[in-house]
Amino acid sequence: MDSRYSSFIHSSYFQQMKRSRSFSDETRRVIDSFLRQHKRSQRLLQEANNGEAVALAAMDCVEWGDVEELVAHIDDCESAGWSTRFAESIGVAAHGPLGFAALSAENLASALDLFQKYLSTRLNFFTIGIQSDEQNIAISLLPKSESSSACLVMQDLLCASVILLIDAMLDVDIEQLRISSEQNEGLQNLCERWGIAHEIAASLTIRFPLAWLELPSFYADATAFETNLLRCQQQKQLLEQLATPFSARIEKLLEEFFTRQAIDFEEKGVIHVAPTLDFLAQEFHMSPRTLMRRLKQEDSSYKDMLRDRRQELAQSYLLLSESVETVAHKLAYTDPGNFIRAFQEWTNLTPAAWREKNSIS
Repeated sequence: MDSRYSSFIHSSYFQQMKRSRSFSDETRRVIDSFLRQHKRSQRLLQEANNGEAVALAAMDCVEWGDVEELVAHIDDCESAGWSTRFAESIGVAAHGPLGFAALSAENLASALDLFQKYLSTRLNFFTIGIQSDEQNIAISLLPKSESSSACLVMQDLLCASVILLIDAMLDVDIEQLRISSEQNEGLQNLCERWGIAHEIAASLTIRFPLAWLELPSFYADATAFETNLLRCQQQKQLLEQLATPFSARIEKLLEEFFTRQAIDFEEKGVIHVAPTLDFLAQEFHMSPRTLMRRLKQEDSSYKDMLRDRRQELAQSYLLLSESVETVAHKLAYTDPGNFIRAFQEWTNLTPAAWREKNSIS
């Protein structure tokens, strides 16, 4: 994925914060300006016909660096402890499909499993670890980067989200929860307001009775759960695809093409045209120039990738005693002469001479 999206959070959290009356008018203006600028940036990227930007714009992701700047601005506008109000202002809607799927899950165990698997579709700089013993379960919220003001705010958000989810789903006393974290005034205030025990520890952990996991949810709804689970799966699949380097994605396309080419030639005598840069650019919904630039950033080029794949396959086919003409056609050369000249450029040998030199006698 483009480095600008290596860490992100969904803008809906800040949209909901902007609507909250718990913050000053100045803070809401700062957030509104931030969200407007975010929308403009997304629109400009879409207009550039960048396939990744189009996909991520649809998911409304905000770069983590921008979030850190926003938090710094809010620190200037708000009194200490504003992160507590932020955390409490976040409802299920801000978590999108993930929130609605968790709320409609059969029980808390299913809801927490969803958060563990799909949190990266809403913010991707925390991971969730779940451990249990005979009586209690412990949920660890682990940041992927060094602690910062913005990171502590997001810790408050995640901790509050888990607590509010439990409180909404189950008929339990949340004062039985126990929270441990590093020194964090916002989180300590949150625990004090809700009557939850807090202790200082190296990492943020939420503990509660193991028996809570199997209690039925007030809002269990199989249809709503399946609908939102599918949306979570689609979003995660998209993000995983975008996180894959372009060179790896093109290598996969070339592998699929040459596998199909070999089969079609053997079965039907068909010779397809090898993928062009223009074709790949269309596949990725961007201009050829943009694709070339992306590959250059990865110290690669499509010309080199196509050459390397053909050379690797050519040598493999030659060692299997395929005729030179057959090898050429399986590599999408209509004229075997062009293949022979290309092979000589790769190895300084003709295909026949290379096979004779490298065959096991």
